[in-house]
Amino acid sequence: MDSHFDTLEFDPFIQPNLIQPLETRDISSSLISDLYREEQLTQDEYIVLDFIGTIKEKKSGDVIMSFQGIKRLVSLHQAKLTKAINRLCSKDMLVKVEGGYTLTSMGDEVFHRLTHLFGRPSKSFQKELYSFVTKGSVQGPILTYDQLEQISNGLIGKWFDKYRFTTKISKENSFEFNWLSTNGSISVTLQVGPRNELTISTSASIYSVVQNESQLLINSISQMLESLIDAPIIFLSHQIFQNTHKISQEAEYAKFNFAG
Repeated sequence: MDSHFDTLEFDPFIQPNLIQPLETRDISSSLISDLYREEQLTQDEYIVLDFIGTIKEKKSGDVIMSFQGIKRLVSLHQAKLTKAINRLCSKDMLVKVEGGYTLTSMGDEVFHRLTHLFGRPSKSFQKELYSFVTKGSVQGPILTYDQLEQISNGLIGKWFDKYRFTTKISKENSFEFNWLSTNGSISVTLQVGPRNELTISTSASIYSVVQNESQLLINSISQMLESLIDAPIIFLSHQIFQNTHKISQEAEYAKFNFAG
C-alpha cells in the first residue's frame, strides 16, 4: 500500500457540503448597517459571499459553485438568492463561469476584509457522521494536462443518479468535485491528484446508508472517469471514519469489492 495513503489526514467536516453557512439570526441589525455602509452589501449578499469565501479559505483552492449547489446549501429563497448573486456579479465580487460561480479578486479581498472586521461565528458540527473513504490511482503514465482537462470538463456540472453537482475546487496539482444527494443526506467527494491519485469519500449520518451507497458511487464515478480518459482505475485501500476518527472495520474490508 502506498505510504502516502497511510499518512494522509482526512477531515470530512471541511467538505463544502458540510460547511455551515451563516444564518440570518447570526447577523445583527447593527452588523447589516455596518456592512451596507462599508461595502454596500445586503444581508443576503453577505451570506453568499461569506459561504463561498469560507469554502475557498478552508479548502485552500479556487472554488466554483453551481447555482443549484448554493441553493441547496444556503437557506435562501430562490428569488432572494438569484438577486443576491446578480448583485454580487454586478459589483464584480462574483463572476459566472462554466459550472457555476466563483469569487473575483475583489470578492476575495472583500471577504477577507469583512472577516477581519466582523469575524465569523464559529459553529461545531454536532451530528454523527460516517465516511467511507476509498483511495486508488489511474493506471499508466502520469496524467497529462489535456487528460486532467478532459476529466474536469466531463465532471463539472455532471449529475448522476440522485446526486447533484455542487462544487469544484482547483488547486495547483489537484482538483476536487463535490455532489449532494437530492434529499441532502449524503455527501460525495472526488479528489483527483496530485499525480494519478484518486480519493472517493461518501459521508452520511447513518452508517448503513453510507455503507450501501459507497460501492454504487465508486462504480459510477470510476466508470465515468475511465470513459473520459480511457485508462483503468485501481482502488488500493478502504477506510471508514466516525466523524474524524478512523475506525477499524476489518470484516467490512474483506467484504468490500473494489471497482476497477
